[in-house]
Amino acid sequence: MRNLETTLPSPSELGIWQKCQTRWVFEYGLGWKPREKGIGLVVGAGCSEALSYYYQEEQVEVVGEVAITVYNSYVTKEKEKLPNISDEEWLPAINCGREVLKLYCNTYERRPKNWNILGVQVRLEKPAPMVLDMLVEQVDTEEVVVVEQKTINPFADLEFEILKYQMGWQPICYTVGAAEHLGRPVYKVIMDWLVKGSPAKRVNGRQYKAIAPALERKEITVEPWKQEMWWSTATYENALMRQMREELEYGSAELVMLPKKTESCVFQLGRKTFQCPFYLACSVNMHPEGMTELLVNKREERDEPKSSSSVGEVGAGG
Repeated sequence: MRNLETTLPSPSELGIWQKCQTRWVFEYGLGWKPREKGIGLVVGAGCSEALSYYYQEEQVEVVGEVAITVYNSYVTKEKEKLPNISDEEWLPAINCGREVLKLYCNTYERRPKNWNILGVQVRLEKPAPMVLDMLVEQVDTEEVVVVEQKTINPFADLEFEILKYQMGWQPICYTVGAAEHLGRPVYKVIMDWLVKGSPAKRVNGRQYKAIAPALERKEITVEPWKQEMWWSTATYENALMRQMREELEYGSAELVMLPKKTESCVFQLGRKTFQCPFYLACSVNMHPEGMTELLVNKREERDEPKSSSSVGEVGAGG
């Protein structure tokens, strides 16, 4: 776990804390994660791996093709770790990721004339843990810009996602981190959305047409007041996290006493319903350690020493 005394929460940690403190305890306090990744996460991570190579490799003639090879290699290895998912589910998803990746490499130059690439996959620990896909300097203005790439489901409401991103913690935090890292002001994020396609299919007697992959590039301005808002919010929420941590380490809190935001237990995307990773555990008042067929403790898996505190014993009821 990060040092709460010296760093602030990452955008994802801050978002999860604000959605539900119980999930924060399980995921960031104790280290529990779903045992299996979803196919969408694997495809997104594969595209990220490939694009990291795409922007770093020096061999211009073949780099696009090799990026596809990097993607294929990544998703093949991940597929082997998830034997319970059938090829019928895997192959269309992998193919859709590959096609949108090809579209990206054929659309956006690897070395744009108006960009000086300052870094790719820039990992920062302060003021909060984060990984920036790219940092570039615009040649004409000498402005530093954070560039992020994100794959998205073709059925998602892209307009909604873009609108949400305007005020999201990720772009705001990333500009703050980049500015601290470089010692220069950073106020812009270029967001590249890789919209995956969907193959033609027949479901319950109804024929659905194929959807082609698409790209959407948006430039987002992060005004100074947003950066101040992030500092204020992240500092305040981090103080509450420290308070929660102390309560768990030195108090006698039970699972039912952990603050919950039950409206975050499930959400919908189109016609599909998705559950929080800990929905099944919370819905029967069970600690994640009682559902090891679904959840795994990543810290124990990495052989990190267990804390001597009573945090891991929270919520033994059920």
